[in-house]
Amino acid sequence: MVGLEGVAHSLTETNFEEYDFSRFLDRTINPTRFYMLLMYALIRANGLRSLVELGTYRGQTTLFFAQAARLNGGHVWTYDNGYDKVEPAIAADRLAAHGLSSYVTFIRSHSFIPTLPEEADLVFVDADHTFGGVSADWVAWHERVKHFMCFHDTVGSDGVRVFVETHFPRTGWEHLHSPGDSGLLVARKVNA
Repeated sequence: MVGLEGVAHSLTETNFEEYDFSRFLDRTINPTRFYMLLMYALIRANGLRSLVELGTYRGQTTLFFAQAARLNGGHVWTYDNGYDKVEPAIAADRLAAHGLSSYVTFIRSHSFIPTLPEEADLVFVDADHTFGGVSADWVAWHERVKHFMCFHDTVGSDGVRVFVETHFPRTGWEHLHSPGDSGLLVARKVNA
């Protein structure tokens, strides 16, 4: 398992020639999308196979997860409550356009009601950005996580920021915080 100190090295060692990532995005890779590459490298470098995304939206992050799952022999479960029926449909169309649909299961449910999988190598929290929403996702998923739990919008959203600063445990987890792109906290479970 590559520790967080190896994430930057993993990113430089990952062969991004494997796929033209610019095809995944509405715009080019820039600081507002760098977190997707960081998580892709983390998934690939560690051979993670069981990936959970909380908050599908239009599926751009889902595409990166699906490509990594394809190459690692894994699968992605993406949760969306279906409040806006248009956004998950856009995500499904994007996956189909890239031949990645079979690597993703859409679950129409609130992110804090876990059904599948029973255990996940990585959980990406990017659903309800309120303090209560992030707290509920933490309670629902932290015991199912084997290796990594990532939180997006740790700078751009007050609810996520307050949860990460005041309620995320400082023991049992190794932390890497990137303040760019509205903030990303990558936390790795360690032996207590």
